[in-house]
Parts: sequence; C-alpha cells; structure tokens
Amino acid sequence: MSWKGRDIPVRAVLLAGEEREAAWAVLLRFWPPYGAYAARVEREIRLFRLTPR
Repeated sequence: MSWKGRDIPVRAVLLAGEEREAAWAVLLRFWPPYGAYAARVEREIRLFRLTPR
C-alpha cells in the first residue's frame, strides 16, 4: 500500500459475512455514492481489512 508517497507493507484479508456487512455500512456512511455504484454492477464489491506487516 502507498500512503502519502510512502510504501507501507500490509496484509490484506477479504471480508465476508457479518464482518463485511458491518464494514459496508461504515463505508456507505463515509461515501454514500458507493451504494449507487454497487447497484449498477452485477458483482459483489470486495472489501479487505488491511493491517501493517
């Protein structure tokens, strides 16, 4: 991952089930247009939890 021009090694974990639903709700509160985007695509938008390595 790159943040403010700095590379940061991370571990990515795909979210599923209740954990994904909770993260999706937070994401929509932060960026509501993502809901409209999700309605236009046929796939489920994947969400990942990133943690520093």
